[in-house]
Amino acid sequence: MLDRRREPRLGSSFTVLIWGIDTEGRRFSQTALARNISQSGALLTGITSSLRPGDLLAIQYREKRARYRLVWSRSSGTEEKTLAAVQKVGSEACPWLEELHPLSTVPATDRSEAESLVS
Repeated sequence: MLDRRREPRLGSSFTVLIWGIDTEGRRFSQTALARNISQSGALLTGITSSLRPGDLLAIQYREKRARYRLVWSRSSGTEEKTLAAVQKVGSEACPWLEELHPLSTVPATDRSEAESLVS
């Protein structure tokens, strides 16, 4: 199957704090597990609130925060509760950038030089 993703993904998983407004118009805040991360998105698991595609969420990892838009969500039918794919809004800094490959923080113009230093 052809992978149409624009960015590489890291299978790492870690706990994040998410908050927003659910489908009933109520504010919620909870922890979730972020996995399959990239600079612009992630798959969240363990969500207990009801959400719709297009909803905005704030996500905090350690001391860093960014806004994300919900792309899709579905019930897992397991202890993972609801799964949700999110994509970062605008040009906000990725809160888990340090968890990604060290070269992801290097500007593209400097990447080949940095790669030669790591090799």
